[in-house]
Parts: sequence; structure tokens; C-alpha cells
Amino acid sequence: MAHIGNKAAPPVESPQRKTKYSPALLVLAVGAILYHTSYSALQLWEPDPSPSGRCVYQLYVEGVFLATYFVDHEESIDAILKRSSISNPQPTANTSCPCGSRINIGNGAVTSEKMAGATLFAMGKPIDLNIADAADLQAIPGIGPQLAERIVQRRMAYGAFSTVECLSQVRGIGPKKVVAFARYLTVSQPFAPQRH
Repeated sequence: MAHIGNKAAPPVESPQRKTKYSPALLVLAVGAILYHTSYSALQLWEPDPSPSGRCVYQLYVEGVFLATYFVDHEESIDAILKRSSISNPQPTANTSCPCGSRINIGNGAVTSEKMAGATLFAMGKPIDLNIADAADLQAIPGIGPQLAERIVQRRMAYGAFSTVECLSQVRGIGPKKVVAFARYLTVSQPFAPQRH
């Protein structure tokens, strides 16, 4: 004990830091780690090289996600619904449903629409150049908003792309970019949303 005059000074305790992290700070830190980890993983993405499971479909019932199906070839909506043990509220004459479709069942109707490019990209499936909108194309590394818009404008002005290599006709895309983008893209017939 230290003495000050006639009185003894109280013992000096070293303050122990009790660090409390706010939940919001922890969420931000974990989110930043996950974001950078997932971004790195997306940069390393390679398309599924096997023909097995080349088509993907998502099924939603009353707006709630039910399932994702990977199949070898394009299937009808009825066939996809049979996989999920759901009866079609409006049976169709085996209407074919393009690969990369989101099937929605609700209000007594079945509709199909294209899946978002970011969803396909995250699943390791190529994005169809002839049905993708600008937002879909931006999921591909190296394609920003302006380039995506030029690709869509070229397709609208001159029609569907016959091959991925036709991207070289878009201003700002040279042979190296065509090669870089080709691994993330496919080409099919134009897609129109359908009501079944």
C-alpha cells in the first residue's frame, strides 16, 4: 500500500477491460466475412461439365419455395409437378417448360417464368443469352450495367443470338471477353412467360 501523509492510499487495481460487442457489430463482422467468402467462391465458379442435370427448375406454391429439380433434359410442367407429388390444378397437354424456369402454383393457376440470372449462376448453371435481361447478365463476372444493356439492345435490334460467339458483335466485347463469358452462358430459343 502506498502512504500519502498519514493515510494509506487504497490499493490500485488494474482495470480489466470487459469488452462488450453490440449484436449489430457482430452481425456486420460475420456478414462481411461471409460476403467476401461467397464472392471469392463465385469468382471460382465453373459450369457443370456433365450433361446430367443440365436443366434446373424451381417450384413455388403460393409464393413459398418448395423445391429445386435438376434434370437431364427439358420437361413438361406436369412431369415436374409429378416429381413433387403435387397434382396440377390445371392439367396441361404436356406443355414443355424451358430449362431454367420457375414454376409458380397459386390461386388455382400454374405459371412459369425464367429464373433470375443470379440464381442460375449461384447454382452453377449457365445463363441463357437469349432470355436474360440486363440484371441477369450482371451476375456474370466482368459484365456491368452498361455492357449488359448493350447486349440486350443488340438482341432486341437484331434478334436472338445464334451462338455465344456472336457476343463479339456487341461494342466492347472482343475475342478475349467472349471466351471469358462463354463458360457462363448458353444459347437457346427466346423465352416467353407462359400461363398454363
